[in-house]
Amino acid sequence: MFFFGLAMLVEAISSVFAPVYIGNLIDRKSAIFVYKKILFIIIFLLLLVWIAGLFAEKEGLYIFLVYSIVSFFSPLQRLSQQSYFSYLSASYNIKNVNAVHQMCVQFGQIFGLLLALFLVDNLEYSFLHLIAIGILFFSLLCVLRVNNVQNILDIKRKDINIGMLSAFNSLPKILSVVVVVSTFDYLIISIFNLSLSLISQGDVRGHAATMAYFDISYALGSIVVSYFIARNLYISKHLVNVLFAYILIPLLFIALIQFQAFAVKMMVIFMIGAFVSLSSVAFNTYIQLNVPLETIGRILALRRIILSILLFLVINSLSGLHYFAERFYGFGLMVTIGCFALIVLGAIVYVLRRGG
Repeated sequence: MFFFGLAMLVEAISSVFAPVYIGNLIDRKSAIFVYKKILFIIIFLLLLVWIAGLFAEKEGLYIFLVYSIVSFFSPLQRLSQQSYFSYLSASYNIKNVNAVHQMCVQFGQIFGLLLALFLVDNLEYSFLHLIAIGILFFSLLCVLRVNNVQNILDIKRKDINIGMLSAFNSLPKILSVVVVVSTFDYLIISIFNLSLSLISQGDVRGHAATMAYFDISYALGSIVVSYFIARNLYISKHLVNVLFAYILIPLLFIALIQFQAFAVKMMVIFMIGAFVSLSSVAFNTYIQLNVPLETIGRILALRRIILSILLFLVINSLSGLHYFAERFYGFGLMVTIGCFALIVLGAIVYVLRRGG
């Protein structure tokens, strides 16, 4: 329990405080510079933990250290990655970049899940750890070949000395609204993951197997819609896609709670994965195309902080509802998703009417 509490503290620091520094560093140095440094630090620290684990048989401490390293640096890595995509707008279709990235992430999710099912039962944990380090090292070799696009674009540094909140206040009002409501995609994904255990209970296939099937169904939905987006089967006005997705997402969650048949749940989860991914690609593309490159790191860092605060409030509220009044959890979940959808739809209608 002590190590679990420390891990939560590390994750909180990563989510709320670290993005302030990383966002500024991205805008001062470059996103790809920060991404390379973070990846190198992760590999170095995991290697140190692996070596220490060979000599010390402290399983609780070992798991805490690995979890803390991954929890601390992964959000910062994603922050620099999303910032980097903004720099590609001069040469690439950002919408396609986001779609292909989404496909790769979900393919990795499926492959990692299937690989873990085989490896966990056949290999020692220390060897699994070493395999993970090897994969990360291969990623680092690939990233080292990426050019520093930020320097190539010769970005003007007129706003480099202003703070994160000042950078946010300098945005047009409609763009600042989009930055804030774009966090709701991640909230919905987190709520879905929280609810996955509950909707998997009682299935004849077993709890763990059912959760794995649902995870794969979600990933497949995301992959399919991302493929179609990359093939330009996509409404050109980015936020209209968000509008369409958020009309359907609450209806899909209602269906997920109400219908008990396994096949129906699989189909509904497939569609949830598809429409949440459609919205995520649209939101990220809109932000990356419209936020000035010299402040993109700080703006995405602020979005990360807002998301962390909302996650803390929403996830703890739903967890408390599930613990103290489980029979009302489904109703609370539907009300929460419905409120999110109304907020996003209202915000997007406002932005579109203002010419966004």
